Amino acid sequence: TLDDEKFSRFFDSCPVFFVPGRSHPVDIFYWERTRRHSTFTEAAVDCVLEIHRQEPAGDVLVFLTGQVEIDDAVRRLNGEVDKLFAEGFQGLDMLVLPLYA
Repeated sequence: TLDDEKFSRFFDSCPVFFVPGRSHPVDIFYWERTRRHSTFTEAAVDCVLEIHRQEPAGDVLVFLTGQVEIDDAVRRLNGEVDKLFAEGFQGLDMLVLPLYA
């Protein structure tokens, strides 16, 4: 946890804002490596698709290392969904939203 007073002093007594958070239940899935992936992003995309196919409706949050990886994952996920839709696969509605921090 960030020491907000120390942080504020370091940045010339900048103001500190407190935003209350909420807790939500979280399930953690570990990906069993069934094939070699050339990148972590490729593995993450495969994992998201597998969760989306096999689990009840819900949200999936993936942490990646930077904007390049996030943009690549968004492109790959949208491409896979488009490909499956073109092949006639139903029930794979997915809204991919990139978040940068």
